[in-house]
Amino acid sequence: MSNGRRSLIYLGWQGNDNFGDELLYDSWRAALHDRLEVTAPLTLGRYLVKEAGKYARARTRLAGRERLVLLGGGTTIGFRTWAEHTRLARRMFGASGTLVPGAGAAERGDRFLLSRQPHDWAAWKREPDVALFGVRGPLTALECSDQWEPTAVLGDPALLYPRHVDVTSSPLNTVGLCLGSEGTSRFDVAEVARTVRGVATELGATVTVFEVTSADRPVTDALRDLLGADTRVVGFDGDVRAMMTEIARCRLMVSERLHGVVAAVAAGVPAVPLAYASKCDDFWLSVAGVRAAIKPGVSGDRLAAELRQSLDSERSARIGASVQRLGDALDRSADAIRLWMAGGLPTEELLRMRAADFGAVSAAELTSD
Repeated sequence: MSNGRRSLIYLGWQGNDNFGDELLYDSWRAALHDRLEVTAPLTLGRYLVKEAGKYARARTRLAGRERLVLLGGGTTIGFRTWAEHTRLARRMFGASGTLVPGAGAAERGDRFLLSRQPHDWAAWKREPDVALFGVRGPLTALECSDQWEPTAVLGDPALLYPRHVDVTSSPLNTVGLCLGSEGTSRFDVAEVARTVRGVATELGATVTVFEVTSADRPVTDALRDLLGADTRVVGFDGDVRAMMTEIARCRLMVSERLHGVVAAVAAGVPAVPLAYASKCDDFWLSVAGVRAAIKPGVSGDRLAAELRQSLDSERSARIGASVQRLGDALDRSADAIRLWMAGGLPTEELLRMRAADFGAVSAAELTSD
């Protein structure tokens, strides 16, 4: 879609065998009608050593072009590490600004995430020419408004995927189950497996285990032991469309991994998030208007009740309406970026655009109930 004079540098966590990050990347590629072949390494060592050849070729190909960095999504805003990644990408590629549509932040009280990646909002404030188009959910909007600049909810960019890629597939009477967070789980795996199997039996359904990254293999193996060796397992092999198609076949999706939930909701599948961190609440608030009901330590009975409630048609209709509204806002942001790439929008005008230009939703409106 580029007119040869303007290009995007994609900054994300793609290439690490994780369905969620590849889904974000492919969502933007589909929505922008562009392969986004120029991707930014995350560290100086990768620029200068591990990916030096690729970087040199990209710089040569970009010669004479105006460039912007596109921060693809995920939980990135506010983190010190991602401020460094963003600054490095701009410097190394000579980009004149950064676009931030639909990324998320950790809630300030989230000890689980912040113990691993601390915030440095001052670093984000120092970064010039950042266009904050809108964020993933209301918790991020509140953090940004308090710590950086006011904004509203654009939605998780992965909601774009089924709007631009056909994932229609024949339904399968199965309950999808995705557990794990880098080889472990914050939930009682046996209790979750027992409860999901029990509700699936009530529905006359099977259970399908989804492994969205090979890092979760130990949890997958534990689930197979608990559910039976004949349990169907769908592993991510790098094919985003194939994984989305399998998720779209489910009657219900239960997921600890955030983008297992996002993918299901985007495909119109009832979902139950197993919320182990604030990013899960952030997304669920954006589509359901409430925090996720299931946290680590919850009882099997409470989980079972939530599984049954997720199939309520009125609940599904409300979530579907929210997904439609956020998808429209995300598409408008993609339209603006494509217009810039085609030469129809000045760079300075694109960099001045904010959430209101795309019809993003205020945090207060999403959480008014």
